[in-house]
Amino acid sequence: MTTDVNPVFSFNLPKQPLQGNQILTVTINTNDLRDCMATAAHPEICDSSEVLDIHMDTLVNLESRACSETNFAVQLFKIFFKDEEITNKNISGAKGKELLDPVRIEKIKQYFFQIYPCLEEEDKKKKWSKVCDAINNYIRGQKRAKRKQTK
Repeated sequence: MTTDVNPVFSFNLPKQPLQGNQILTVTINTNDLRDCMATAAHPEICDSSEVLDIHMDTLVNLESRACSETNFAVQLFKIFFKDEEITNKNISGAKGKELLDPVRIEKIKQYFFQIYPCLEEEDKKKKWSKVCDAINNYIRGQKRAKRKQTK
């Protein structure tokens, strides 16, 4: 018997009902999660180069697992961009780097402030600046990690 958990995931239940303290465990690879989210948002394409629409439940779940506001933004960034898309890029396109897709960055910003709203425009600018720094740091960290692997 197959049970749909939500439009993205389904799994097969054992033929016999679970007894007592038995637990059903479902493991999902984060790359699979990104691909599944892309498929759920736009079934006609399964490519994170397209803008994703993320359900509020997913955002709340992501926020509950994040250790900080900037960590939430980086986790969101990892859903929108694959590792191979971020090489030699940053949010602003400064310092000789290419500009990341501004449409997807704007979508990340929209979702970020949906979860962490700001009333004052000045606070919003400061918060977004910290998010941009965190994302750019993440990208630099990925570059360092790749260099380490090749040594």
